[in-house]
Amino acid sequence: MKGLKVLLALVGIGIAAATVPHAAGAATIYESATLGLTNQLSGVSVADNQFVGVRFQLGAPVVASQIGGHFVGASQFFGAIVKLDSMSDFPDTLNLSSPDVLAHTLLHFPAPSADVDASIGPVTLTPGVYALVFGSGLFGATGGGAAPRDNTPVGSPSYFYWTAGNPTYLDDFNNNLTNTRFFLNGLAVDAPLPAVAWGGAALLGGLGITRNRRRRQPE
Repeated sequence: MKGLKVLLALVGIGIAAATVPHAAGAATIYESATLGLTNQLSGVSVADNQFVGVRFQLGAPVVASQIGGHFVGASQFFGAIVKLDSMSDFPDTLNLSSPDVLAHTLLHFPAPSADVDASIGPVTLTPGVYALVFGSGLFGATGGGAAPRDNTPVGSPSYFYWTAGNPTYLDDFNNNLTNTRFFLNGLAVDAPLPAVAWGGAALLGGLGITRNRRRRQPE
């Protein structure tokens, strides 16, 4: 009987593992470009009078853990993850105070330029369209800097920006943000494991046969 309880406990563990999604190893979930030459001293302005962003699409759920990019400057700046409705959508508010802003964090500009990142969340992102937005003047960030343009694009990044005086965000039709690097790191969430569930069922069937056979034996 004691052995039966142990086996039933193991079956319970197997069934639980089959119904609860699990996370794979940490990885780069999205990057607008691969890192170019560091030690740069200039780039596209990232400050309280100019925010920069890039849209991206997820086909599977992930748990976001860090955001960052290739930057140069002084003091702190902010980074935010924003949920969008489409690849042509913008954040709902200029000051990023609306519910579509899922998470934000503070990063430190390096000098000269380098890849930097900061923890964010963790926040679960379901399949859909999102944006990474960087700037200053919000969330306690007061620094100023730039995003160097010496990186190698991955695909065709959908960049956008806001500058002081504009009533809304604008698409980067002039390609001013081309070759800038922004990225999201996190955990890819796997699908449930049906094979484990079937294994547990088979084990239960085997236990039933074993128990019946033991009942036929004299005590």
